[in-house]
Amino acid sequence: MAKAAGYDVLALDIFADTDTASLAQQVFRLPYVDGGFEPAGFEAALSAIAGQHEVQGLVYGSGFERNSHLLSIASRYLPVLGNSADIVAKAKAVPNFFRLLDTLDIPYPPSTINMPVSIGGWLRKRRGGSGGTHVCRLQAGSIHCDGDYYQQELAGTPVSVLFAADSKHACVVGYNRQEVSAWGDLPFRYGGLVTHASLPDDCRQVLQSAAEKLTAALQLRGLNSLDAILMPEGHTFVLELNPRLTASAGLYQPHADLMRMHLDGCRGAQKQLQVEQQATAQLVVYAESDFIVPPDWPWPEWVADMPEADSSIMAGDPVCTVWAQAGSAETAHRLALQRLQMMVAMQQAASNTDQATVCRY
Repeated sequence: MAKAAGYDVLALDIFADTDTASLAQQVFRLPYVDGGFEPAGFEAALSAIAGQHEVQGLVYGSGFERNSHLLSIASRYLPVLGNSADIVAKAKAVPNFFRLLDTLDIPYPPSTINMPVSIGGWLRKRRGGSGGTHVCRLQAGSIHCDGDYYQQELAGTPVSVLFAADSKHACVVGYNRQEVSAWGDLPFRYGGLVTHASLPDDCRQVLQSAAEKLTAALQLRGLNSLDAILMPEGHTFVLELNPRLTASAGLYQPHADLMRMHLDGCRGAQKQLQVEQQATAQLVVYAESDFIVPPDWPWPEWVADMPEADSSIMAGDPVCTVWAQAGSAETAHRLALQRLQMMVAMQQAASNTDQATVCRY
């Protein structure tokens, strides 16, 4: 997005995939701990960048919700182009965030910081967790840990809305249907999403209203997203606010205008954006067993997040993502599934074993 908008990019990343490296002037590969960047390595990279480059600011994605103080560290070296550390902390504060939803009359599933007496039908989540790997079903013998909270499980379709904020108003970019890729004891691991999802009008209204209310209450800026559950009977319940750029932001066109929309929102300005109506589906290919990327792998053009050759990928880790575009969300999703199957076949041919799991609704 930044490159499309005409910026030169320095990237800080835990994977440093080949396509990231091809776009960035320089990639700093950083250690990953406790759901985000390791603080010392993160600060060292920022210090090096500030001392060697003239940088306009830091645009960030995931990895800061659990450790919002990392954004405070970043602000010592560079302007933070997004929500401040304080706003991110408020968005992830439990139970205060749910009290805010009550105040704003935004529907959400029953949630508590105390372990339920009856564990059936309850999920355990981690404050500031992302990617779904922190979510599990509560079981007998579960032990409460600091930062845990509990939410009633709702059997519906995971959905989300991407929106731009200027601290007062929210402008919807698009509505998405999300994908879950269950694996082992990770029943809610993120599997991908599809843009321009055909959601009921009532669902869209709930999501748009929630985005507006939370923007004004928290003074959100730039691109943000809301995750929710759409129930079979039509009710929509908000699950969490992602006060940052999310995976869906990279799937809407034109990328250059989206980055400008984000930066305008950070400055308190708001502009309407007409995004292309073509739907884009993204699915994550995960390794089911330890896997080494062959040096001569012929990566298709519809693959992204490609690791370097000879990279060792552990079971459960992402291998890459596949994407597809079409006139409707359903068609784009079917094409992405076909492409995911092709990547599975490529892995099987390379290792003679089943190496990846297929993401399905």
